[in-house]
Amino acid sequence: DFDAGDLPVMLADIAAAKAAGLAGVVLGVQGADERLDTGLLRQLLEAARPLPATLHRVIDVVPDPMAALDHAIALGFERVLTSGAEPAAPDGAALIRAMVARAGGRVSVMPGCGLEPGNVAALVRATGVSEVHAACASPAPGARAFSDFDPPGGRFVTDPAKVRAMVAALDGVTP
Repeated sequence: DFDAGDLPVMLADIAAAKAAGLAGVVLGVQGADERLDTGLLRQLLEAARPLPATLHRVIDVVPDPMAALDHAIALGFERVLTSGAEPAAPDGAALIRAMVARAGGRVSVMPGCGLEPGNVAALVRATGVSEVHAACASPAPGARAFSDFDPPGGRFVTDPAKVRAMVAALDGVTP
């Protein structure tokens, strides 16, 4: 849950990202009503400029993802990361396709979560997206875990073979 103490931390993170020369930020804040907190998002976006900003998968847990998409466009996000309000993007393809149509090129709709070389081309064709997000990671047994997302006794690391397979799967695919 977001509280007043989170805002200074988020603003400091944005300042650190800018100072480090990062290429962009990923943001998302939900209000008590479970909708996007557009006031706080506007404040965070103003702090982040001129860095491009992506609205994270908060869009998948709000009551009305299409209204949230409209808000993201109005706020000036460059991209929206989504799984189509499903645990994995391939299962949310219908909503992702609808989001792409509604966005009309005003924001990039980027599917992420559950994308692999075996399903990414079909998702791109089915939704009309122009970019995707994928972990392309494998467990690194014995390496120290960093978070709860890591497997017991290790952590995930980017797997070059998976990256190559993903790129090959997308070669020549057009939305």
